Amino acid sequence: MQLVSSVWRAGSGAQWVKIAKSWADFKAADTDYFNQGLRLVDFEVEDGKYTGVWRTGSGAQWVHVALSWSDFKSQDTTYFKEGLRLVDIEIDGGGYAGVWRPGAGAQWVHPVISADDLGALDEKYQKEGLRISVLKVQDGNLTAVWRPGSGTQRIELGLSLERFVAEDTAHFGEGMRLQALEVHEKPVAIYKLPFGDATGWTLANGNWDDPTHGHNQGDPLGWQAYAYDFTHAEGGKILAARAGTVYDLDESSSKNGFNQDDHCNPGVGNYLVIKHADGSFGVYWHMQHNGVFVKVGDKVSQGQEIARSGNTGNSSEPHLHFDSRIDWDLNYSCSNLHEYPGYPVFFQDKNHGSWRPKVGDALATNNG
Repeated sequence: MQLVSSVWRAGSGAQWVKIAKSWADFKAADTDYFNQGLRLVDFEVEDGKYTGVWRTGSGAQWVHVALSWSDFKSQDTTYFKEGLRLVDIEIDGGGYAGVWRPGAGAQWVHPVISADDLGALDEKYQKEGLRISVLKVQDGNLTAVWRPGSGTQRIELGLSLERFVAEDTAHFGEGMRLQALEVHEKPVAIYKLPFGDATGWTLANGNWDDPTHGHNQGDPLGWQAYAYDFTHAEGGKILAARAGTVYDLDESSSKNGFNQDDHCNPGVGNYLVIKHADGSFGVYWHMQHNGVFVKVGDKVSQGQEIARSGNTGNSSEPHLHFDSRIDWDLNYSCSNLHEYPGYPVFFQDKNHGSWRPKVGDALATNNG
């Protein structure tokens, strides 16, 4: 059974939709609609079947499918010189498909890149006055097109449906609108377990949907809905779950308390925050006093030793709290315990390509 998800906006004029057609049938329909003054406004390819939406338009249009990357890039270079720009790109079975329409200005296309590569490239292109116009996700990798643009741009990868709705509502209120949307099953950003030797490490509390012990008691929008608590004797080696830049830390606390009436005392204890290339923040809590081995501004690689586990802050036993979230407040302190929502974090370990562990699962780390 085929399922279709759609968005409608106010508009006028003719519109035609063809779903899951062979290339021959799709091309025949496109030629017919082109002659009627219609152009492709959306294009999808899946399992060798083609879906398109045509609306009133004018000017040239070219569609090519099932190209190798070298052939796709060559074709794109030719069209660029003719004043055409990519308005959509699709990847199916290793082949590239694209739609080109009249346009102007710079254009950069990067296929099959990681979330960290996307963040680094976007930082570079934003300085050049470019913004992401097309974003595609396949098998956990990203393909993006940058075109001239301005103003604020937020990239948020791997949100749950509930978190996406909440974030879209918030961004709408900030005057932002969706430019690119992808629905996919395989996670984009793959983390590794935040320790190198699984001996002695167990999961005490999992995500909101963990049937044994889950954060936020079944609320997928809770502040710690996608947090993990890994227990270990004090002094366990903590490794970076993902590469990034040290954004914030505190290793001065030696206090411990659990379920205190005053949550500011002792707070989260010693913490370390690493900003990832896509703008997300990896958060590590409850480390030993003077147990952080990096400083703000340091670049850290995945698997690098960054701290030692402890029992500081609002902690019932020695453990590491880890999550990845959309933001971090540099004023975080006992007078400011605001938390930002987290992302679903899927780990890569010796037995899983992408995995959200639950309480009781064996932890077979491959980090470091």
